[in-house]
Amino acid sequence: MAAGGRPLRRFRRIWSRLMADISRLIEGALDYHLSGDEAASRDAFLSVLQSDPRNVTALHHLGIMAFQAGQESDAINYLKSAASAGPDRDDVMADIGVMLRCLGDLTQAETYLERACRLAPKNAAHLYNFGLVLGDLNKLSESEAVYRVALRLDPYHTGARNNLGNILKRQARHGEAYQAYREALIVDPDYTPALRNIADALEQSGEVEKAGKAYVNATRIRSDGATLIRDALLLPVIPESRGQIEDYRARMEEKLEQLKDQSLRIDDPVYEVGATNFMLAYHGLNDRSLQTKVADLYRRVAPSLTFGAPHCRDWLAGMDGGFLRVGFVSSFFIEHTVGRLMEGVITGVSGRHAEVIVYTAASAGDQLTARLGRSASKIVQLPRRLEAAQQIIADDELDILYFCDIGMEPFTYFLSFARLAPIQCAGWGHPVTTGISTIDYFVSSRTMEPTSADEAYSENLVQIDGIPTPIRNPAGYITAPHRKEEKILCPQSLFKFHPDFDNLIGSILRACPRAELLLLQGSRPEWTGLLEGRFRKTIPDVIDRIGYLPRMRRQEFLSTLAAAPLVLDTPHYSGGLTTQEALAFGTPVVTLPGEFLRGRVTHGAYKKVGFMACVADSSEAYVDTAVQLVQDPEYERDVRSGILETVPALFNVSGSVREHLEFFERASVGENSD
Repeated sequence: MAAGGRPLRRFRRIWSRLMADISRLIEGALDYHLSGDEAASRDAFLSVLQSDPRNVTALHHLGIMAFQAGQESDAINYLKSAASAGPDRDDVMADIGVMLRCLGDLTQAETYLERACRLAPKNAAHLYNFGLVLGDLNKLSESEAVYRVALRLDPYHTGARNNLGNILKRQARHGEAYQAYREALIVDPDYTPALRNIADALEQSGEVEKAGKAYVNATRIRSDGATLIRDALLLPVIPESRGQIEDYRARMEEKLEQLKDQSLRIDDPVYEVGATNFMLAYHGLNDRSLQTKVADLYRRVAPSLTFGAPHCRDWLAGMDGGFLRVGFVSSFFIEHTVGRLMEGVITGVSGRHAEVIVYTAASAGDQLTARLGRSASKIVQLPRRLEAAQQIIADDELDILYFCDIGMEPFTYFLSFARLAPIQCAGWGHPVTTGISTIDYFVSSRTMEPTSADEAYSENLVQIDGIPTPIRNPAGYITAPHRKEEKILCPQSLFKFHPDFDNLIGSILRACPRAELLLLQGSRPEWTGLLEGRFRKTIPDVIDRIGYLPRMRRQEFLSTLAAAPLVLDTPHYSGGLTTQEALAFGTPVVTLPGEFLRGRVTHGAYKKVGFMACVADSSEAYVDTAVQLVQDPEYERDVRSGILETVPALFNVSGSVREHLEFFERASVGENSD
């Protein structure tokens, strides 16, 4: 018994000395790391593994050092080995999750970070990182819940409070988002992301002067590239006057010139900038120069934008003569204007000499999303991380990638800077040139564009006949209600109301003393107040006859369109989907064509069907046509009859599908595509 115990005691002494040696090696490795001697630290940790190959601490630190050195594969191997050896180590699980998120593997990142949070449910840092990846995956309600738990545990976590604001903003809960940003600044008044987000919130609410001061305040504390660019792109949502538009465009031009030679860097433009120069398109001016300057600046300061899919380098035009693989991408493949406009083309193109892949960046789907998914060869939910989305699309080796609405929101705007397909084009979901060098074509309409239209585009302009993306005729979905006497309707977003429109409204209402003009309430209440404030200055004598309808469901909206005696089209940026829907019921849409596509869509619709009675060639004619439709019921009935007789030609979905396919085929063999 005693003799048998001696080997065991000897083994314990050896094991104890070995563990002490390993502990000393680990302490030494950590000391080297703290002193900045990474090579010595790495060697010491490797020595630990020679004695203890499953030492979690050594594997963990080697993984972190490998990642910091850009050795991503080694980093993942080390950390996964650490996780295997120490399945109860929450710090290891969290670091793997953070690393995988950086590498774009969001699904695996979610798995590891969720595990870390289960192991350490009171660790606010783990919850913060878990909230980040949930946001990347468009799981907005889950992300919000996680951030709220993190803040209960650590009310002073500024990052969690700021990112909670970002998640609330993405859910259009703007007031709550603004409050979250303010609370982050109470914790840390110098926290730059929250300062920038406060400025953005003020800008989006229309308080443009306050926003400008807020951006200046943010740049005083930290003059980073994202804040400087956001300040440069500042524009009013509801302009006070044409003069204010000109002043802010000149301001943008000047600030972009100042940034041109500055040494700036943006690592994640979606997160850091988080906006596009969306409002520029509503000014009725040529945006090509400004759009190009903005795009060139982003390409210079944000290296992550310049990604190239490997297959694009070896792709030859028309090399196999088979089916084209075409991708369509948008954040609005839901019951939204863009989704409704694109549905007919996407479902029509699919299977007709083209394999279609739909990429949706929406946070959630609906019935329209499901219909697109059934028609396409597959539908892909893109994560809200550029690197991950770039790789997903690149792996599909597309021939053509069709961005439906570049500029509507930041994610697909920044995604379009990558070369993900040999042929990349922009649709008219946001009908203005992109200025982005990786967009080869802009798909527009011959019936809508003016002569010399090419001058307004950085892309090659493709002009098809009629409406590029017609909808299916909605008239069969509802029974048209009775006409509402002298209730003129202008159902456009309030940011479309150019200051030039005010005098036209005033002239019409003065000539029709019993008429009322009904607008739609702004998606943000502040916008309604700003527009009313402008009307009080420009047309105070008729403002009491301008009312606002609440936001309404689609069926109710269509009924309202059908009942209106006429619809006023907004100058400089006309209706698109709304025009098609109004004309389907015979409701006259009075339009004054602008200089660019975005102000000529309604004109193009009338031109396509050959009915021009409601197309004005001057401001005076616009007013006269509207007044006659209000005051002369017989004339209004004749106009309605004329529209209903000709409008079926507008809903020629098959014709648009055919022309898109012809364009795709021409572009794929390198032919001139107009």
